Amino acid sequence: VPDVLPPLLESFSFTVDDDAIAKISSISFQGLAKLKSVLLRGLMESLEELDLSGTAVKTLDLREVVARNLKQLIMLGCQKLQAIQWPRIGERPWWLEVLRVDTVQSGS
Repeated sequence: VPDVLPPLLESFSFTVDDDAIAKISSISFQGLAKLKSVLLRGLMESLEELDLSGTAVKTLDLREVVARNLKQLIMLGCQKLQAIQWPRIGERPWWLEVLRVDTVQSGS
């Protein structure tokens, strides 16, 4: 990630409109300690893994994203995490196989 995204990134937004389908299978923000806000919205059919480990995200809102193939959500060392907002059960377009959440700082 340090080679791809700026290490001081505080906010990230990715919206896919109705005319496009994102072909991204994995999104990792691992180690971006300043990242406070992530907004994912729209149809992300290929997304299988989302990793927010080591970020400063307080709330992860997944109510606006349709990711039918999302299998893994990883949020290790997210000390500031307070909530994950899920779609309602009847509206949830996917089911996770792996959910790893830990709000304790990892030792170094």
